[in-house]
Amino acid sequence: MTKIKISAITAILLSLIACSPKAPDATTQAATNSSPAAVIEAVKPVDAWHYFTSEDKMSGDTVYFANLHSSNTVDFAFPYNGEQNASVTLMSDSRPKKSAMFSIKKGQILCQSYQDCLVQVRFDDSPPGYYKAVGASDQSTTTIHFRDGDKFFQELKKAKRLRIAAEMYQEGSPVFEFDVSAFDLQKFLPKK
Repeated sequence: MTKIKISAITAILLSLIACSPKAPDATTQAATNSSPAAVIEAVKPVDAWHYFTSEDKMSGDTVYFANLHSSNTVDFAFPYNGEQNASVTLMSDSRPKKSAMFSIKKGQILCQSYQDCLVQVRFDDSPPGYYKAVGASDQSTTTIHFRDGDKFFQELKKAKRLRIAAEMYQEGSPVFEFDVSAFDLQKFLPKK
């Protein structure tokens, strides 16, 4: 065999070995040997929150962010078709109040930057309420900012589930659901 064929066969074999199932670890082995209830207890909720920071170049302050994608998806009509999630983003800087934003990847949220709109929000099983929101100052139609971000933040900290329905161009007001139960205040605002 030529060196090229030997190299190709070696590469294929190494790929197959790397893709083969590994031996179960102790947790997996214990879960498979125990009752179904134990398996359920062994599964931890997934922390889907993404925490990150950014520096405000003007003030030099650190800005803290927490972002979460909705657990459900929608598929709008052309030209915004294709499955997509919505996201909620919390923001905090040196000011005492928090900011909260809602965004989609593609589509048009009907909320202008110069005029408030009402967005239906529901925390857990409480009755739905309306929050005032405003569109982005750059005229983007995919992001809105809640006027009372601090109130939104305070409610979210106590909640396990969040639902948001914002009016979309030619799509009505689809409901986006968020599992906010794993929100971690210490990850969002670490002590200095």
